[in-house]
Amino acid sequence: MRLKLTGDRSVQAAGAATLALTAAALLAGPAPAAAAPALDLKPSTFTRHDYKKCPAAPAAGEGPDARMCLGVANVPVVWSSDGASAALWFGRKPLKESLNLGTVFRPEPSVEWRATEQSQGRPVAAIVRYRVGERAGALSGSRIVVYRLEPSGAGCVMAVLPSGDAKKARALADETANSFRCGSSRRLAG
Repeated sequence: MRLKLTGDRSVQAAGAATLALTAAALLAGPAPAAAAPALDLKPSTFTRHDYKKCPAAPAAGEGPDARMCLGVANVPVVWSSDGASAALWFGRKPLKESLNLGTVFRPEPSVEWRATEQSQGRPVAAIVRYRVGERAGALSGSRIVVYRLEPSGAGCVMAVLPSGDAKKARALADETANSFRCGSSRRLAG
């Protein structure tokens, strides 16, 4: 069966029914909040950030240039640069610590957010690849940094790994993040 629309175009009845149901759902408004899960339970979610376009970070003393973007579940992502090097810090209460990445380093724009079933979809870790080198303009190497994101808003470095250890970074995030405590647990690598 075909339904005639304006002009010579036609659609199948099933397609028209789908459009009608979609329109009705849009007009009805959003589903009640209780019906929707708090967050999607994907083990990985990726975001890209243009850090220099993020608003200035509210906290003073972050460095000559500090910007704050929001990541998954509105977790603050603070980008801090001293000109040659730049670093990321996560959470409302990030633990400031050395990254031990070498002379010059800069984070890539992508962040991989890891969630577990125990975290009910909230990210427990962030994985970031950094470009590293001996001088600005010659960042030929890379490292992977795994950050712990605590429910309290604290964030810290769990591990610094060689560039080829992406699987190990995910395993550390998935298997260790829930028990890792910023400020008291020992860094797992790096």
